[in-house]
Amino acid sequence: MIEPCISVIIPTYKRAYLLSLTLPTYLQPETKEIIVVDDCSPDTTREGVESLAADDPRIRYIRTDTNRKQPHAKNLGISHAKGQYVYFGDDDSVLLPGSLRRLISTLHEYDASIVGACAPYLTRLTNDKDLSSILEEISREMGQSESLYKAEIHKRLISPVSLEAHFNARTPQPVEVPFVHASFLIYRELAEKTRFDEHYSGNCYREETDFLIRTHDAGARIIYEPRAVQANLPRSIAKGGAHDGSSNFLIRKLRYFKSALENNWYFLTKNKGPLRRAFGLNISPLHRQAVFAMIILRVIASYPIRKVIGHDL
Repeated sequence: MIEPCISVIIPTYKRAYLLSLTLPTYLQPETKEIIVVDDCSPDTTREGVESLAADDPRIRYIRTDTNRKQPHAKNLGISHAKGQYVYFGDDDSVLLPGSLRRLISTLHEYDASIVGACAPYLTRLTNDKDLSSILEEISREMGQSESLYKAEIHKRLISPVSLEAHFNARTPQPVEVPFVHASFLIYRELAEKTRFDEHYSGNCYREETDFLIRTHDAGARIIYEPRAVQANLPRSIAKGGAHDGSSNFLIRKLRYFKSALENNWYFLTKNKGPLRRAFGLNISPLHRQAVFAMIILRVIASYPIRKVIGHDL
């Protein structure tokens, strides 16, 4: 019999409409509890979570008095966690069946402190209403992509300069890395000791990388496990959260990227030593930031003109 030992922590903001679809996927046999931390949402998040909790008492609801952003919400969840392990999920992602079992198994097999899941970003879904259909479609797509990623296994998961990561890669085996995606399993005691830096603001870009690179620098072994999958739902479905704001596409994106640049600079200057030790390269924060800015400019330049101006020419 599987012992429920994982506290799943899910921060949420203005996604009440989505929780009935995503939360049930985290209710796996290893789940001791799901702690939903509502970051002062102005919608019906409380009512939605309480309705789900009526069907499964493992779901717990906590609310902040003001909007304090993800690092604070995660720290609050850690403070309330009762499991031996903590897993950080997302309100706009679905966790494929068997993923938590796989993460625990890999944690022990590799004598690791942290194990991160594969985190593909979906661009579309044939059926975005039925959960079983969504999970089947994700599993099918992941299976079809496996041979491609195996053929490109020589490529690094993380660029040592830009720090771009490919945590949707289907590597043929788990890989040791200095950090993983935000969806990861960790011993609760280590999470309590490390905690997230609440100085990150706006979209809080790099808040999880900051947490992970600090644990790695302190001696923690971190493993990427491609067989555990937490899939991010398409942006057309997952509205709100860190991407919430102006209805104008360009303004919304520019605000997001401005926040990403500010947070990335804070991360780079704060973690210059840990990054140098992790990658064995003495690259200045300014150099890394310039590379990151170029990546953002390329992304902006790739947007279709009709999305930028709001209509077809």
